[in-house]
Amino acid sequence: MRPKAIKFCHGLFTVNRYFGLVLEALVALYPICVWFNLKSCAQPGTILENPKYCLFKNCLGALDGVFVPATVPLDNQSSHQTHKHIIAQNILAAVNFNFEFVYVLAGWEGSAHDTRVFTDATSKALKIPGNKYFLADAGYGLRKGLMTPYQATRYHLKEQATAGLRPETKKELYNLRHATLRNCVKQIFGCLKKKFPILKVPPEIKLKKQVPLIYGLVMLWNFMQRHKSADRMFEDFTKDDAAAHAASISDPDKPLPTTAQEDTYMKFWRHCLANKLWNQYNTYLQSQTCT
Repeated sequence: MRPKAIKFCHGLFTVNRYFGLVLEALVALYPICVWFNLKSCAQPGTILENPKYCLFKNCLGALDGVFVPATVPLDNQSSHQTHKHIIAQNILAAVNFNFEFVYVLAGWEGSAHDTRVFTDATSKALKIPGNKYFLADAGYGLRKGLMTPYQATRYHLKEQATAGLRPETKKELYNLRHATLRNCVKQIFGCLKKKFPILKVPPEIKLKKQVPLIYGLVMLWNFMQRHKSADRMFEDFTKDDAAAHAASISDPDKPLPTTAQEDTYMKFWRHCLANKLWNQYNTYLQSQTCT
């Protein structure tokens, strides 16, 4: 806030006051720009018509948690401390394949595990239909509404690239497809961080304003994303560029729960999906051999 006060030659009180007024306006528009339903999660043609991903037709998008640095009073810092000893909020975000947020839950302490935050979200507005799911990492556990990768199997895109080999099993192929699609949530976190640098450091505002700040910036992101054809700010801003920033705002090293109970129905669904992907893949390889 102080640099802005100096830049605009106004007192800190005035800058804080108008920051609050603008933030209130952004948050008021949040329900108009961010909503979760089947329409907001409709898959684009690039997914539906792509033979690699068309079998994920019941997928709504991807879901993940992200740590955002927070400014917290000393007596509350222990609850906001992550396993990496960073004072932060743990924010849950669900995104669609158009790189828009469809649900966000901010305000949880950095010490809260992702599964706890997700359970809270499902008790509120995140009601996932029984025949639909979001892609999530293994830390959430295979459960209703979440499709996770196979554990103890090569998963991350970097691992696939380093191996330089074709998938050798149906589990590896499934994990490759899963990782490629789920990458959208990593990219959008990276984009959001680059577009709004206030997310990189603990903000110089009171804790009670830090939660609304997340909702305000998410609303602004969706608004700009939907009007990007008329917004020059996005002309030099690509998803590939943002991918380089995703790792620092997302947290791939979160500890995984060791006692997560896999949902029987989702386990069967994943098994069937992996089989179909593998059969499709082998049919494609055979057709290439014949030609």
